[in-house]
Amino acid sequence: MTPDSLMERPIQDVAIFAANVVRRTAKWLDLGAPMDDPVIRRWCRREDQIVRSCRVALKLRAGELVALCDRIGIRGCTETVARRDPFLVALAVKHQLHGGIEDED
Repeated sequence: MTPDSLMERPIQDVAIFAANVVRRTAKWLDLGAPMDDPVIRRWCRREDQIVRSCRVALKLRAGELVALCDRIGIRGCTETVARRDPFLVALAVKHQLHGGIEDED
């Protein structure tokens, strides 16, 4: 995954995808998986690439993310906030649209 692969998708989809990435990562950490396991390390590298791609795409699209927040009733989000904490804004979007940050079922 690259940031470019997220640039053409609707910003709402990118925000929800990023929120799901946060949730998935939190679940893995909760499992207490051994970080020295080669399979876990491979997964972590892949997830790190996904996280970096999401961060770059959300920061580059901060204006769209702010407009989305305004449309769905999240007040006070600015481009500065969206660039500083893109995943926090993504979690807020998912919460507003789906009532929480539950699994991506």
